[in-house]
Amino acid sequence: MFALSLFLVLAPVPKTEPADWKPVIKERAFKFEEAQTAAKNANDEARKAGLTVDVAPDGEFTFAKKDGPKVVVNGHPLSAFAVYGDALYFADFSSIANGCKLITFDLATGKKVRDQALDGIGAVAHTKYRNRVVMSVEKHPTVKDSLALVVTGWEAAGAYIEVLDLATGKQLAHKKFETNELPK
Repeated sequence: MFALSLFLVLAPVPKTEPADWKPVIKERAFKFEEAQTAAKNANDEARKAGLTVDVAPDGEFTFAKKDGPKVVVNGHPLSAFAVYGDALYFADFSSIANGCKLITFDLATGKKVRDQALDGIGAVAHTKYRNRVVMSVEKHPTVKDSLALVVTGWEAAGAYIEVLDLATGKQLAHKKFETNELPK
């Protein structure tokens, strides 16, 4: 009996593949305002999950679950974040330069789990620039119980939607928009 129990503990847990988001994003138009509305709800959703979110005037964000460690992240008034379970996803970007990194923290331990650059629109030479990023956790429209982090970026030289697996950070879909495809 002991050997059987040991075998069950050591047996690999089957991994489920994330849903295919490429066809979903391929057909999606660029609608930053809608994405921005979802991102504004992040504060409310975080509080509903028992998370305190404090933003200092200098842009320092402090996140904490009740009786849990504090996670402090430097940002700015346009910083974006999303929370799902014990995971905090924070967009690290400059509003006057291109590019964005996604930093993931474990709210139970307070430790950084991942720090990854997004593909975005790629490197762009510039002298003046604008960059905005929003994100939210979304349900897949056709696959039950399938969620992903959807990051929407609008830069002076183009825009993008990037979909990431919540658990691994793996890119599930990416779509770039040229400036002529964007709202005026």
